[in-house]
Amino acid sequence: MTLKEEEYDILQKYITDKEAQYRLIDYISRHDVIGQEVFPYIGGVAKRFYKTDGRFVYRPVTRDAFIKRIPLYFYEPDAITHNIGDLYQYIHGILENRDLDNFEQDLETLYSTLEKFLYYYKIDIETIFEYPIKQTGRCSQIDFLYNWFHYLQLAEELNIQERTPAHLIVDYNYVLEKTNLCPIIYDLREQYIGDYIRRSGNLFSMQGTFPCDEKGDPILRWIGVKIKNASKIWVNVDNKLKGTLYVEANHETAIWGRNCWGRDDDGSDVWYESRRV
Repeated sequence: MTLKEEEYDILQKYITDKEAQYRLIDYISRHDVIGQEVFPYIGGVAKRFYKTDGRFVYRPVTRDAFIKRIPLYFYEPDAITHNIGDLYQYIHGILENRDLDNFEQDLETLYSTLEKFLYYYKIDIETIFEYPIKQTGRCSQIDFLYNWFHYLQLAEELNIQERTPAHLIVDYNYVLEKTNLCPIIYDLREQYIGDYIRRSGNLFSMQGTFPCDEKGDPILRWIGVKIKNASKIWVNVDNKLKGTLYVEANHETAIWGRNCWGRDDDGSDVWYESRRV
């Protein structure tokens, strides 16, 4: 079976070793289903994939599916530009955060999502793997990846062109609200054991991730804290919107923190009056 021109272009782009190209073309021309044995057959170019995770994470797929996924299987981040994102990190995200009984289904969901990023939304493979890391400062962020994909779906409905907003957590919540869906609430981070709000005189401080508007002011309806009658509210955050929220209080100020451990028996949020001046 002869490769189509666009299929051959994909293969050449992500597998530069000529001998590996020849072996892969030879293999897929003779098989309708591509099994795990293709990786040792190709040779050194696939060594990293096969030795680290291949025996566990790879599942046989059709020839057409394999060719479409070549960018996912064989992309390697450029260390010179300090890129670190690749397919294996997101597979690890599944292993860390999902029920292993549903692993094959979750893995296929990941692949189909990545394919849509690449072929439908036309986002390059480097951006797909790096954007969640740059936004969160962490690897293996499978939930963030899916939130990004949902954002793209909603943005398309709303005719919003931005694919990689400066702060996805802000833009995603905006499109959720515009489509009558519930925004994500970002709870306070525990600073010490059981301590979420600290006080120094009339200044209260909280740590966490704080969505902000274009002026840099915190969007309080998306933060797990309620504040009444404050003299001043502001944040000091980094480019990932992680940092500290400050409240300058007076004798009429009250602060409630949302229960970070779960909801009440009736399913509603639990709020505690954490501090009152």
